[in-house]
Amino acid sequence: MVSLNGRLRAGIILLLLLILAACLAGLAWNNLVRPAEVTEKVKVYSYQQAANIDYQVNLLPNNFFAETTLGPGQAYITSLTDSVQTQMQYSLVGEKPAEITGTYQVDGALVAYSAMGNDTEMEVWRRNLSFLEPQTFTVNDSKAHIQEAISIPVNSYALFANAVQEATKFSPSRLELKIDYFIQVQGKTDAGDFTDELHPTLIIPLQGRVFAVQGELSPEKEGAIEAETTRPAEGIQTTNIGLGIGWFLAALLCIGFLMLTRSSDKDLSPEERKLVHILRQHGDRVVTLTGSLPTAKPDPVLLVDDFEDLVKAADEIEQPILYEKDEEQGEHSFFVVSNPYIYRYSLLCNPVVQDYLDEASTDSATSL
Repeated sequence: MVSLNGRLRAGIILLLLLILAACLAGLAWNNLVRPAEVTEKVKVYSYQQAANIDYQVNLLPNNFFAETTLGPGQAYITSLTDSVQTQMQYSLVGEKPAEITGTYQVDGALVAYSAMGNDTEMEVWRRNLSFLEPQTFTVNDSKAHIQEAISIPVNSYALFANAVQEATKFSPSRLELKIDYFIQVQGKTDAGDFTDELHPTLIIPLQGRVFAVQGELSPEKEGAIEAETTRPAEGIQTTNIGLGIGWFLAALLCIGFLMLTRSSDKDLSPEERKLVHILRQHGDRVVTLTGSLPTAKPDPVLLVDDFEDLVKAADEIEQPILYEKDEEQGEHSFFVVSNPYIYRYSLLCNPVVQDYLDEASTDSATSL
């Protein structure tokens, strides 16, 4: 059986017990608190929407250019622009056939803004427009497709904005014509129903001599019908196995440690415990002698009843505390030499535990 320092042995046992408790707590949580099933959403039907607004710019008759129309993606002179011809195409593609119904309409607005400071802009006036009343469509298929041509009289709105500016003497910081395409769809499938929408926009800036068509011309959007399903939670069995193995190993280690080790200081007498305490607490001040204390003459020896009194004497006269041990008699003495006196404090210890006491003194005291 191996003898260990009492504190070290108790610390190791406490650590093993904590591991056992942690494993038991983990097993309890994994089996009693942790849900055995997980609820999650899965896609049972998916679809994709896409829209595209194509356009061309129609020019007013003029003596400068032979072209009457210009294609998309260019810069256009506002004063030579007559109208913008748009072609909106919309498609919905589902993974399975469905009963698809929907509505679409085209609205717009001519809006003037004014800058209010460096970072703020406010709307001053607006003229709402309608280019296409709500239209409906119905399809019993996995695909739906619609297209609609809309002509936007840009020149008429530019003339209207100029007339407002002349009448009000207000020159907007930003003037734009915004065209909104609203598409709403509803679908009925074996997996359930869905409702969705898509909102492409076309913006024509009219503040300035030249403009370029802006907006969200080709939006795309994915959608799905989702359903909740439950499945067994993953990792419960694996966690149980791991925690069980950890608990079993910790239990074996704890039992084996208790059987194969003992505390080296559990049988110490009160004197021996006091000696160990002295060497641990004051070891940095104790000088261990390898022989008997030499004296030139029999100086008076003053016996000290408590070691703390010896410490006070050493502090008062600024002398080291000398430590002498008699292994045969088991006597341990501490001295403080002060001419003409010698202060002494002694303890009698069982030689059987001498090795443990030697270890404590070696770890803490300096030898001469």
